[in-house]
Parts: sequence; structure tokens; C-alpha cells
Amino acid sequence: MQQYTSDPLRLPPAGGPGFYRADLELLGVDKSGPSFVLDVFVGNEGADEATAHEITTGWAGTMAVFAHGDCWGGVGHCDLPRGPLDRFDRRPPHPLTPANLSMEITVALRFLGAVDEVVVTILAQEADPDRSERAQILRFSELMLVTYD
Repeated sequence: MQQYTSDPLRLPPAGGPGFYRADLELLGVDKSGPSFVLDVFVGNEGADEATAHEITTGWAGTMAVFAHGDCWGGVGHCDLPRGPLDRFDRRPPHPLTPANLSMEITVALRFLGAVDEVVVTILAQEADPDRSERAQILRFSELMLVTYD
């Protein structure tokens, strides 16, 4: 299991108008390996696989990432296309194109009360329990907290 702990993420000031929704955005998620599951906790840097999935522990939700898995095609089959595609090309993106994931975490943030910043802990676990040799299963380029007022 891999644990990722963010730097503190700023929230709108507690005395202000607040927000009606908050989303956690993971940008550029690499899904070239096996599928995995993400457990997201807010305000609980010590969360681990034994932490209960309850709002009192900061649990914001669970997300499954259905990844590509091993490549069994011929040479070049799993290479990402280079250059821009034709603007009229309606085919779906290549299966190995990094994904952007979003999870609404409004309820978990509201449970924390009036805070100006929050630390997000993400636990990533291989979906296949018999295959645990990949320690760094969660790879992404950017994490953002987006609030809507």
C-alpha cells in the first residue's frame, strides 16, 4: 500500500461566505499499470489501512481506478501517439493517456469545522491482493482542491 500526504491545502477563510462544494482533483494520473483503489482522508495525516471508513476519521471516500494493466500487444502497441491528432478525429484517447480524476469531498471538509487549510492523505492499494510488488502505484502530476462559492 502506498500513502501520499499532501502539503496543507488552503480553504476559503472561515469568516467569509464559505463554499457550497469542494472537489479534490488528481491531474495526470498514470494508469499504465494494474488497477488500484484510492481511499481519501482529510485532516488525518496518520490514516493507514487500519483506519475506519467513517467521517469521524476524516474519510472522504473511495475511488477505483481501472487501469490498463500489462501490455500484450506487438511492438509499439502501448506507445502513446505523438503529436496532435486531427481535430476531426472522434476516436477515444489512447488507453494509456494520463487521466484526470475528481472526487467530491464537501461533507468530509464540513465535518472538520472552521479550518483555513487541510492536509489530504491518499492511500493507494493494488486492486489484486495477490499482486503487491508495486509500491508506487499512485503516480500523478498535480493535486488540487477546488471550492465553489
